[in-house]
Amino acid sequence: MKITFVTFHNWKTKRQGGFHKFAERCSLEGHEVVFFSFPRPYYSVFKNDEIFNLSNFFKLVRGEVYTIKNDKGKVNSILNCTWPTLSVPGPLRKIFPKWLRQKMSLTSLSSFSSFYNSKLKGTDVFVFESCYGIFLLDKIKLFSPKAKIVYRPSDPLMINGRNEYVYTQEKYILKCASLVLLVNEQGLDLYIEKIPNFGDIINYRILSNGVDLAKFKLKYERPKELCLPNIALYVGAQMIDWDVIFYSAKIIPYINFVIVCPEKPNNSILSKINIYDNIKYISGIYPERVPGFITNSDVIIIPYPNMKDRMKTLGVIAKFYQAMAANKPIVAYNYSDVVKELGVIVTYDYDSFVLELSKAISNKEKVYYNIDLDTKDWSFVTSEFLNYIVEL
Repeated sequence: MKITFVTFHNWKTKRQGGFHKFAERCSLEGHEVVFFSFPRPYYSVFKNDEIFNLSNFFKLVRGEVYTIKNDKGKVNSILNCTWPTLSVPGPLRKIFPKWLRQKMSLTSLSSFSSFYNSKLKGTDVFVFESCYGIFLLDKIKLFSPKAKIVYRPSDPLMINGRNEYVYTQEKYILKCASLVLLVNEQGLDLYIEKIPNFGDIINYRILSNGVDLAKFKLKYERPKELCLPNIALYVGAQMIDWDVIFYSAKIIPYINFVIVCPEKPNNSILSKINIYDNIKYISGIYPERVPGFITNSDVIIIPYPNMKDRMKTLGVIAKFYQAMAANKPIVAYNYSDVVKELGVIVTYDYDSFVLELSKAISNKEKVYYNIDLDTKDWSFVTSEFLNYIVEL
């Protein structure tokens, strides 16, 4: 079987998510796998961040093959590729009318037909992430009318009801999909609210994201970046609320805050970080280093900015599972109450965050949570995913 994953991510990245795990499992079980990274505009060659840069752009355009192997000796490969577009960079978007910007974001100097024939032809199942790639649905259906469509909305796009263009397209792919794999009950509640008779007209299952359970039970040599006492660690791709970190660093100077995130803060925040001796910013790490960071920290913090709309659908994300697997105390800020019943400390103001963090850092015992992590292990979750795909 040939399976193509349509995703925002690159295969080699500091932002590894569920799609990497699903693609890896499919490949190791003997299926042909394509990791289609989209969108990748031509202006990427002038940028220099982790995703958009000259090197990545040309690797993806020609197609980069990665060898996949596991501890049991299984070996296969994954093709990571893209179809570049004429999307307009941010500063110039005000010049063009909306309809033209939308058209250019799905237009290329190379034909989609040629790209399809060289990279995607023969695909049996297309698995779409909740990203701009969903706008390629009609192009893909035109060339692969018999292929099955799976939609995996880890971040439901219609949470922002003000964007009618995105709202309409997500509604369209939900109705076209052979299967919708929701991440949690919160996402289901949103779709039930937005789409009449959702449960009757959409074939869906709920399949959570997971954690490499065994990796977070091991002991690792302490990373050189963590050779400090009293470490409060954040590792994630979502930008945090820096103000609560600055406030806390001032009030509890004996705690060292290590923030690992590929989303680079603006220059104002970077300048402020340099003022504090007890704040360290790291611009992301590769996935294989994450267990060593988590297990060698004292407290895991998840200090999100106020994202009321998006928070409705987040549920329990992988960062919580990782800390739980390592039996680390977790202090969250601005998070939904859904994690409270599992034993996570959630705060909503600066002083409460400082208080709970101070208590957590003094607790040197293992912390246990009200959750069966065996059902969240990636080996279990990816097996369920593959079963759903094969049954289509």
